[in-house]
Amino acid sequence: MRALIFGGQGQLGRELLAVAQQSDKYRGIVPQSIEVFAPTRSQCDITNIDQVRTVFYSVRPDVVINCAALTDVDLCEQNVPSAYLANGYSVRNLQQAAREIGAHFCHVSTDYVFDGNADEPYREWDKTNPINHYGASKLFGETQLDPDSTTIRTAWLNSATGKNVVRTVLDLVGKTQGPLRFVNDQIGSPSFAHDIAPRVWYLAMSRCRGLYHVTNQGSASWFEFVSEILVCLGRDRLGVEPIATHELIPQRSAIRPKYSVLSNFATSSLGLDDLPDWRSGLAHLIGQLA
Repeated sequence: MRALIFGGQGQLGRELLAVAQQSDKYRGIVPQSIEVFAPTRSQCDITNIDQVRTVFYSVRPDVVINCAALTDVDLCEQNVPSAYLANGYSVRNLQQAAREIGAHFCHVSTDYVFDGNADEPYREWDKTNPINHYGASKLFGETQLDPDSTTIRTAWLNSATGKNVVRTVLDLVGKTQGPLRFVNDQIGSPSFAHDIAPRVWYLAMSRCRGLYHVTNQGSASWFEFVSEILVCLGRDRLGVEPIATHELIPQRSAIRPKYSVLSNFATSSLGLDDLPDWRSGLAHLIGQLA
Protein backbone atom coordinates (compact mmCIF):
# COMPACT_ATOMS: atom_id res chain seq x y z
CA MET A 1 0.00 0.00 0.00
CA ARG A 2 1.39 3.37 -1.05
CA ALA A 3 0.12 6.87 -0.35
CA LEU A 4 1.05 10.25 -1.78
CA ILE A 5 0.53 13.37 0.33
CA PHE A 6 0.74 16.86 -1.12
CA GLY A 7 1.17 19.73 1.31
CA GLY A 8 3.12 17.51 3.68
CA GLN A 9 4.92 20.49 5.20
CA GLY A 10 1.67 22.23 6.18
CA GLN A 11 -0.29 21.92 9.40
CA LEU A 12 -2.53 19.04 8.35
CA GLY A 13 0.12 17.40 6.17
CA ARG A 14 2.54 17.09 9.08
CA GLU A 15 -0.13 15.47 11.23
CA LEU A 16 -1.06 13.07 8.43
CA LEU A 17 2.57 11.97 8.26
CA ALA A 18 2.70 11.64 12.06
CA VAL A 19 -0.35 9.36 12.03
CA ALA A 20 1.23 7.16 9.34
CA GLN A 21 4.41 6.90 11.40
CA GLN A 22 2.34 5.67 14.36
CA SER A 23 0.34 3.10 12.43
CA ASP A 24 0.43 0.71 15.42
CA LYS A 25 -1.51 3.34 17.42
CA TYR A 26 -3.98 3.93 14.58
CA ARG A 27 -4.74 0.32 13.64
CA GLY A 28 -7.89 0.08 11.59
CA ILE A 29 -7.18 3.51 10.09
CA VAL A 30 -3.72 3.23 8.50
CA PRO A 31 -2.18 -0.15 7.56
CA GLN A 32 1.18 -0.81 9.20
CA SER A 33 2.67 -1.73 5.83
CA ILE A 34 1.86 1.65 4.26
CA GLU A 35 4.57 3.57 2.42
CA VAL A 36 4.00 7.32 2.42
CA PHE A 37 5.60 9.76 0.00
CA ALA A 38 5.30 13.51 0.55
CA PRO A 39 7.11 15.44 -2.20
CA THR A 40 7.96 19.05 -1.47
CA ARG A 41 7.04 21.85 -3.84
CA SER A 42 10.60 21.87 -5.20
CA GLN A 43 10.24 18.16 -5.97
CA CYS A 44 6.82 18.51 -7.58
CA ASP A 45 5.07 21.71 -8.61
CA ILE A 46 1.45 20.56 -8.68
CA THR A 47 0.51 23.38 -11.05
CA ASN A 48 2.67 21.58 -13.64
CA ILE A 49 0.89 18.52 -15.05
CA ASP A 50 4.11 17.01 -16.41
CA GLN A 51 5.78 17.11 -13.00
CA VAL A 52 2.63 15.69 -11.41
CA ARG A 53 2.52 12.79 -13.86
CA THR A 54 6.21 12.05 -13.31
CA VAL A 55 5.69 11.68 -9.55
CA PHE A 56 2.47 9.66 -9.88
CA TYR A 57 3.93 7.19 -12.38
CA SER A 58 7.08 6.84 -10.28
CA VAL A 59 5.35 6.23 -6.94
CA ARG A 60 2.21 4.48 -8.24
CA PRO A 61 0.16 5.37 -5.15
CA ASP A 62 -3.05 3.61 -4.13
CA VAL A 63 -4.30 6.70 -2.31
CA VAL A 64 -3.55 10.41 -2.79
CA ILE A 65 -4.33 13.09 -0.18
CA ASN A 66 -4.07 16.71 -1.21
CA CYS A 67 -3.87 19.35 1.50
CA ALA A 68 -1.65 21.72 -0.49
CA ALA A 69 -3.22 25.15 -1.00
CA LEU A 70 -2.67 28.87 -1.02
CA THR A 71 -4.38 29.56 2.31
CA ASP A 72 -3.45 33.22 2.84
CA VAL A 73 -6.93 34.68 2.42
CA ASP A 74 -5.78 38.25 1.83
CA LEU A 75 -3.02 37.22 -0.58
CA CYS A 76 -5.63 35.34 -2.63
CA GLU A 77 -7.61 38.56 -2.85
CA GLN A 78 -4.55 40.49 -3.98
CA ASN A 79 -3.30 37.89 -6.47
CA VAL A 80 -6.36 36.26 -7.97
CA PRO A 81 -4.67 34.21 -10.75
CA SER A 82 -2.29 32.64 -8.24
CA ALA A 83 -5.23 31.67 -6.03
CA TYR A 84 -7.07 29.84 -8.81
CA LEU A 85 -3.89 28.21 -10.09
CA ALA A 86 -2.90 26.89 -6.64
CA ASN A 87 -6.37 26.02 -5.35
CA GLY A 88 -8.14 25.02 -8.55
CA TYR A 89 -6.08 24.05 -11.56
CA SER A 90 -3.57 22.12 -9.45
CA VAL A 91 -6.47 20.01 -8.14
CA ARG A 92 -7.40 19.24 -11.75
CA ASN A 93 -3.83 18.05 -12.40
CA LEU A 94 -3.79 15.78 -9.35
CA GLN A 95 -7.22 14.33 -10.08
CA GLN A 96 -6.29 13.66 -13.69
CA ALA A 97 -3.09 11.82 -12.72
CA ALA A 98 -4.90 9.84 -10.02
CA ARG A 99 -7.54 8.82 -12.56
CA GLU A 100 -4.88 7.66 -15.02
CA ILE A 101 -3.27 5.24 -12.58
CA GLY A 102 -6.41 4.23 -10.67
CA ALA A 103 -5.53 5.88 -7.33
CA HIS A 104 -8.22 7.11 -4.96
CA PHE A 105 -8.07 10.89 -4.60
CA CYS A 106 -8.88 12.76 -1.37
CA HIS A 107 -8.93 16.56 -1.40
CA VAL A 108 -9.11 18.99 1.53
CA SER A 109 -11.25 22.11 1.17
CA THR A 110 -12.57 24.87 3.43
CA ASP A 111 -15.53 26.40 5.26
CA TYR A 112 -14.97 29.60 3.27
CA VAL A 113 -16.98 28.18 0.36
CA PHE A 114 -20.03 29.52 2.27
CA ASP A 115 -21.13 33.16 2.51
CA GLY A 116 -21.65 33.24 6.27
CA ASN A 117 -25.31 34.30 6.21
CA ALA A 118 -26.59 31.15 7.95
CA ASP A 119 -27.73 30.97 11.56
CA GLU A 120 -27.12 27.25 11.99
CA PRO A 121 -24.20 24.95 11.04
CA TYR A 122 -23.73 24.39 7.33
CA ARG A 123 -24.42 20.86 6.15
CA GLU A 124 -22.73 19.19 3.21
CA TRP A 125 -25.66 19.80 0.84
CA ASP A 126 -26.15 23.47 1.69
CA LYS A 127 -25.70 25.98 -1.11
CA THR A 128 -22.19 27.38 -1.49
CA ASN A 129 -21.64 31.08 -2.15
CA PRO A 130 -18.06 32.22 -1.40
CA ILE A 131 -17.54 35.93 -0.71
CA ASN A 132 -13.78 36.09 -1.29
CA HIS A 133 -11.34 34.69 -3.84
CA TYR A 134 -9.85 32.19 -1.39
CA GLY A 135 -13.24 30.55 -0.93
CA ALA A 136 -14.10 30.85 -4.62
CA SER A 137 -10.80 29.30 -5.72
CA LYS A 138 -11.24 26.42 -3.26
CA LEU A 139 -14.77 25.85 -4.51
CA PHE A 140 -13.43 25.83 -8.07
CA GLY A 141 -11.00 23.13 -6.93
CA GLU A 142 -13.93 21.05 -5.65
CA THR A 143 -15.52 21.19 -9.11
CA GLN A 144 -12.43 19.52 -10.61
CA LEU A 145 -12.99 16.29 -8.68
CA ASP A 146 -14.41 13.02 -9.96
CA PRO A 147 -17.62 11.75 -8.28
CA ASP A 148 -15.75 8.82 -6.71
CA SER A 149 -13.20 11.04 -4.97
CA THR A 150 -13.34 12.21 -1.34
CA THR A 151 -13.77 15.90 -0.53
CA ILE A 152 -13.20 17.04 3.05
CA ARG A 153 -14.00 20.54 4.26
CA THR A 154 -12.42 21.66 7.49
CA ALA A 155 -12.10 25.04 9.24
CA TRP A 156 -10.02 27.32 11.49
CA LEU A 157 -7.17 24.81 11.61
CA ASN A 158 -4.50 24.91 14.34
CA SER A 159 -1.44 22.79 15.08
CA ALA A 160 1.95 22.87 16.76
CA THR A 161 3.52 24.16 13.53
CA GLY A 162 2.67 26.70 10.88
CA LYS A 163 0.68 29.91 10.98
CA ASN A 164 -2.43 29.74 13.16
CA VAL A 165 -4.23 31.65 15.89
CA VAL A 166 -2.91 29.61 18.82
CA ARG A 167 0.70 30.17 17.80
CA THR A 168 -0.03 33.84 17.06
CA VAL A 169 -1.43 34.37 20.56
CA LEU A 170 1.52 32.58 22.14
CA ASP A 171 3.83 34.93 20.25
CA LEU A 172 1.86 38.04 21.23
CA VAL A 173 1.48 37.26 24.94
CA GLY A 174 4.05 39.21 26.90
CA LYS A 175 5.05 41.27 23.87
CA THR A 176 1.93 43.38 23.46
CA GLN A 177 1.19 46.34 25.69
CA GLY A 178 -2.42 46.34 26.81
CA PRO A 179 -5.03 43.73 25.90
CA LEU A 180 -5.07 41.78 22.67
CA ARG A 181 -7.91 42.71 20.30
CA PHE A 182 -9.81 40.04 18.34
CA VAL A 183 -13.07 40.20 16.45
CA ASN A 184 -16.28 38.97 18.05
CA ASP A 185 -18.47 39.03 14.92
CA GLN A 186 -16.92 36.11 13.01
CA ILE A 187 -17.96 32.67 14.26
CA GLY A 188 -16.57 29.33 13.15
CA SER A 189 -15.43 25.85 14.14
CA PRO A 190 -11.97 25.95 15.77
CA SER A 191 -10.29 22.70 14.74
CA PHE A 192 -7.02 20.92 15.39
CA ALA A 193 -4.88 18.98 12.94
CA HIS A 194 -4.12 16.37 15.62
CA ASP A 195 -7.84 15.44 15.70
CA ILE A 196 -8.58 15.98 12.02
CA ALA A 197 -5.74 13.87 10.55
CA PRO A 198 -6.91 10.40 11.66
CA ARG A 199 -10.39 11.12 10.28
CA VAL A 200 -8.91 12.23 6.96
CA TRP A 201 -6.90 9.01 6.78
CA TYR A 202 -10.01 6.95 7.57
CA LEU A 203 -12.12 8.56 4.86
CA ALA A 204 -9.30 8.34 2.31
CA MET A 205 -8.34 4.73 3.05
CA SER A 206 -11.99 3.66 3.12
CA ARG A 207 -12.44 5.34 -0.27
CA CYS A 208 -15.50 7.15 1.01
CA ARG A 209 -16.86 8.97 -2.01
CA GLY A 210 -18.43 12.40 -1.87
CA LEU A 211 -18.31 15.38 0.46
CA TYR A 212 -17.64 15.42 4.21
CA HIS A 213 -17.33 18.19 6.79
CA VAL A 214 -14.68 17.36 9.38
CA THR A 215 -14.18 19.73 12.31
CA ASN A 216 -13.91 19.65 16.06
CA GLN A 217 -17.27 20.09 17.77
CA GLY A 218 -18.59 23.40 19.04
CA SER A 219 -18.22 26.94 17.78
CA ALA A 220 -16.69 30.24 18.88
CA SER A 221 -15.86 33.73 17.72
CA TRP A 222 -12.20 34.62 17.32
CA PHE A 223 -12.51 36.62 20.56
CA GLU A 224 -13.99 33.65 22.45
CA PHE A 225 -11.33 31.36 21.01
CA VAL A 226 -8.49 33.64 22.12
CA SER A 227 -10.08 34.06 25.56
CA GLU A 228 -9.94 30.30 26.00
CA ILE A 229 -6.34 30.19 24.78
CA LEU A 230 -5.38 32.68 27.50
CA VAL A 231 -7.17 30.58 30.14
CA CYS A 232 -5.30 27.45 28.98
CA LEU A 233 -2.07 29.42 29.37
CA GLY A 234 -3.00 30.27 32.95
CA ARG A 235 -3.67 33.91 32.11
CA ASP A 236 -6.63 36.19 32.68
CA ARG A 237 -9.23 36.06 29.92
CA LEU A 238 -9.49 39.84 30.37
CA GLY A 239 -6.22 39.98 28.44
CA VAL A 240 -8.25 40.11 25.23
CA GLU A 241 -11.00 42.54 24.29
CA PRO A 242 -13.68 42.12 21.61
CA ILE A 243 -13.84 44.35 18.56
CA ALA A 244 -15.94 44.43 15.41
CA THR A 245 -14.43 43.50 12.06
CA HIS A 246 -14.67 47.10 10.84
CA GLU A 247 -12.44 48.15 13.75
CA LEU A 248 -9.49 46.06 12.57
CA ILE A 249 -6.32 48.03 11.91
CA PRO A 250 -5.21 47.61 9.22
CA GLN A 251 -8.34 46.52 7.38
CA ARG A 252 -8.13 43.17 5.60
CA SER A 253 -8.22 42.83 1.82
CA ALA A 254 -10.71 39.96 1.85
CA ILE A 255 -14.17 39.86 3.41
CA ARG A 256 -14.61 37.00 5.88
CA PRO A 257 -17.84 35.02 6.45
CA LYS A 258 -19.61 36.11 9.62
CA TYR A 259 -20.66 32.53 10.35
CA SER A 260 -19.01 29.42 8.92
CA VAL A 261 -19.67 26.67 11.47
CA LEU A 262 -19.78 23.24 9.80
CA SER A 263 -22.13 20.39 10.66
CA ASN A 264 -20.43 16.99 10.45
CA PHE A 265 -23.61 15.31 9.21
CA ALA A 266 -22.05 13.04 6.59
CA THR A 267 -19.49 11.45 8.91
CA SER A 268 -22.22 10.87 11.51
CA SER A 269 -24.27 9.12 8.82
CA LEU A 270 -21.37 6.68 8.43
CA GLY A 271 -21.66 5.83 12.13
CA LEU A 272 -18.45 7.66 13.04
CA ASP A 273 -18.20 9.38 16.41
CA ASP A 274 -17.98 13.16 16.51
CA LEU A 275 -14.49 14.56 17.00
CA PRO A 276 -13.74 16.10 20.42
CA ASP A 277 -14.98 19.54 21.40
CA TRP A 278 -12.61 22.29 20.28
CA ARG A 279 -11.73 23.11 23.90
CA SER A 280 -10.37 19.60 24.30
CA GLY A 281 -8.33 19.97 21.11
CA LEU A 282 -7.01 23.30 22.35
CA ALA A 283 -5.93 21.86 25.72
CA HIS A 284 -4.06 19.08 23.90
CA LEU A 285 -2.29 21.55 21.63
CA ILE A 286 -1.31 23.89 24.46
CA GLY A 287 0.12 20.85 26.25
CA GLN A 288 2.21 20.05 23.16
CA LEU A 289 3.49 23.59 22.82
CA ALA A 290 4.20 23.96 26.52
